[in-house]
Amino acid sequence: FKYMKLEGKWEIWANEKKATLEWRNDEGNGPINEGRLRFKVRQSIDVIAKWLENEECEKRNSVLELYQIGPTGKDGKKIRYTARKLYWPHRNRDYLMEEVRRESKKAPGGFIFVGRSIYSDEIFSTKKSSRLGFVRSHFKIKGYMLFPDKDNPAMTEVIFIVNVDMNGWFAHSKLLFGIKWGLKQ
Repeated sequence: FKYMKLEGKWEIWANEKKATLEWRNDEGNGPINEGRLRFKVRQSIDVIAKWLENEECEKRNSVLELYQIGPTGKDGKKIRYTARKLYWPHRNRDYLMEEVRRESKKAPGGFIFVGRSIYSDEIFSTKKSSRLGFVRSHFKIKGYMLFPDKDNPAMTEVIFIVNVDMNGWFAHSKLLFGIKWGLKQ
């Protein structure tokens, strides 16, 4: 893993929280496509979990479209479509993800939110995505792990993980951008 010291406006918060950002190439060689951000916040796990679930599909930050397709399954799985505005020189991205929430088996009181890209011409084809001016992103994994802080029950440890192919150029800058908007979610 490569470690970096964060710089800039939003990074001030991350540095104050002693956040750790790690990134690497998941195959060991090539462009960076995987990142993990770890930090603690003064908020209960329940509040953070509810916000992450976003049952109302509230559009946040650079989200242009967000909606759930079909009902949540008995196993807790749901499918969501998201379209995001990116800034020049990048084209806007969209993705279709299968998401699930689980209680942590290793950390009592903790939660794991995890998702991965799926492809379905019946639900939302990549051709339709392209006609609308989007480039389809591919997430091998995107998720959050929430754990209660052992020393301070008012604090929650948050770990954000992403492995994404943004399909396009500037893979490194897009991964960092992906981590930043993951923080904002």
